[in-house]
Amino acid sequence: MSFSRMRYADARGDFGRNERQRQVISAIVKKASSSETLTNPSKIVAVSNAAMSALTVDEKTNPYTLLTMALAFKSATGSNGISGSVYWSDPDYYVDGVGSSVLLDDAKNTELFNQLADGTYKAGTVGNLAEG
Repeated sequence: MSFSRMRYADARGDFGRNERQRQVISAIVKKASSSETLTNPSKIVAVSNAAMSALTVDEKTNPYTLLTMALAFKSATGSNGISGSVYWSDPDYYVDGVGSSVLLDDAKNTELFNQLADGTYKAGTVGNLAEG
């Protein structure tokens, strides 16, 4: 947990933390959707129960729902997926009364969201993280 939560000792702050959190989630999904897990009924039940106890879900959610969500996430974060961040113009933006903030780049983000909605954005890393 300390690996994915750390930000103050990271020169990249919240951006570094965000990247580590994606790494942790990706590793969990990879392990949970591995053939080693999926071919072992007791592991499937254990993973499903752990996921159900860690999430707030509605009464229609079941282990199969969680499995399909995990497989979709695995696909989205694989080589054909898209991950990253939105675009920002000032990562050290400061707002009085709010504190540390990030100033977003509206023009670039509008184009990004249009491409994502149209399905025309190529697979890979999105936003400032793609540039940096």
